[in-house]
This record gives sequence, structure tokens and C-alpha cells, in this order.
Amino acid sequence: MSHSAAADLLAVLDPLDYPTRARRLATEAARLSADPAALDAVLDAFAAGGAYERELGLKTAMAAHRSDRVIAALHDPLHRIRALALYACVARPDAEADAAILATVDDASPHWRRTLIRLVGTAKRTDLADRLAESSRDRLGDTDTAKLLPVCSAKVAERLPTLARRSGWHAHAYGS
Repeated sequence: MSHSAAADLLAVLDPLDYPTRARRLATEAARLSADPAALDAVLDAFAAGGAYERELGLKTAMAAHRSDRVIAALHDPLHRIRALALYACVARPDAEADAAILATVDDASPHWRRTLIRLVGTAKRTDLADRLAESSRDRLGDTDTAKLLPVCSAKVAERLPTLARRSGWHAHAYGS
């Protein structure tokens, strides 16, 4: 399978409505997963395409559980694709993905940081919230770090007493 396989897949997906397209893409990702070289060829072709193709490539990688490709999408030039990759990385705990997420904080916009904090909270990722609160507090700032406290472990939150008081967070209130 090669670039033409990606073009063939695009031709199959293009006329479908969104729900049918999503199901078909998941089916194709599962089929392609049986042949890693074929999957890589399709993902490479999608990655070399425009925004639509790159988004399909990311969704294919997500369905195929290819965290390496999902992590790579954290650096896509299009915000929508980076945000989808961030969502996928936060949703599936993985040490490599978590390290990549933490690396995005260094030069992140305020919007990106708020999105990350919201996703970590929604996913109830205590492990990632702890790491963000401890390692990225200077970059996140006190206000955004305080928003992580309800998700942080009591042990970490108690090491940030100033933020806990400012946000009204209490470990016993959450049973942590």
C-alpha cells in the first residue's frame, strides 16, 4: 500500500456523511493495523497532504493506537489538529505522550495552557495534573496552576498551600 492507497481511501471517505466516514475510517485503521508498513504509508501520505488529509491521518493514527503519530501531530501548524492531538494524548495515559504534552507548555499560548488544564481536569488525569502543577507552575502561572488543584493528588496540592488557599481547595473535600 502506498500513496495511491491513501488516495483510494480518500476517494472512499469523501462522499460519506461524517458519522459514516468516522466509522469507515476506524474500520480502515483496524484493517491497516494488520500491516504496519501499509499503515505507515497511508499515514505518511496523509501527513504530507493538506489540513483535511492531516486531520484524517491523525484520526487514523488515533484509531490505530499509533501514539507516535498522535504525538507528532502536537506540532502540526494547524491549531485544530494540535488540539485534537492534545485531546488524544491526554485521554490515553502514556509516559511518552505525557512527556510530549509537558514539552508543549514551554512556549504555549495562554489559550493552549487553558485548554490543556481543562482537558486534564475532564479526563481526571491526577498523574498529569501533579506533573503539570509541580514542573510547569512557573510557565502556567499561579491562576492556571490553581485550576489543576481539584485534579491533583492531595500530596501535591498540599505542597502548594498558597494556591490551595487562593483557590479555596481542600484535600478533604475531594477525598484525596
